[in-house]
Amino acid sequence: MRNKLSCLLILFIFFLGFSQEDKGYFVITIESQTVPKYHGLEKYYWIIPFDSLSDSSNYKASPFYFEGISNDNLENCSKGLSVDLFTSTTDTNFNFPETYKNEMVKFESTILSGRKKVQSINKKWSNKGKKKTEVFVTPIKGDLCFCRASGVMTSNFGISELIAIPKGKIIVDQSLLNSDKGKEVLQIDFSKYTYSNKI
Repeated sequence: MRNKLSCLLILFIFFLGFSQEDKGYFVITIESQTVPKYHGLEKYYWIIPFDSLSDSSNYKASPFYFEGISNDNLENCSKGLSVDLFTSTTDTNFNFPETYKNEMVKFESTILSGRKKVQSINKKWSNKGKKKTEVFVTPIKGDLCFCRASGVMTSNFGISELIAIPKGKIIVDQSLLNSDKGKEVLQIDFSKYTYSNKI
């Protein structure tokens, strides 16, 4: 019975997103490769709300998650409650409605299809190790929820800021990059930040 109620709530959240005007965001994709290769390609996603960006030095960025999300996480985040995406139990509910599942599998391909490379960052160390990081921006529109990280995310990984989770369909909107705010986001220097939102 609880699973049925959860599915109905997620369906309500999903379709509510379509009844509202979708907001604009810039998804920041960070891809890092270290030599020697200890971990393979590391990929991180952050998101900057369109309305939060004043200029290239004034904006709000949040870790963006669209994998490893449970039904419980989505419900709680939509209510404004804190979530811990890094912890699950036998009671954790991953039983999403098919409409949301279908969108979940498209999130990454949608983001990658519309991205624009904005920066390459190369670091070298005295032990001959090196790290190459490439940064991409994808302008999207969609319905997201923002909530605080908690639990293991905070205690073990130090993630204490707001995180973002998609509530439904997202689409690429290249017109956002042609706006004044879009031109500002392309000027951000991402080399001074550390990214650690990988599950």
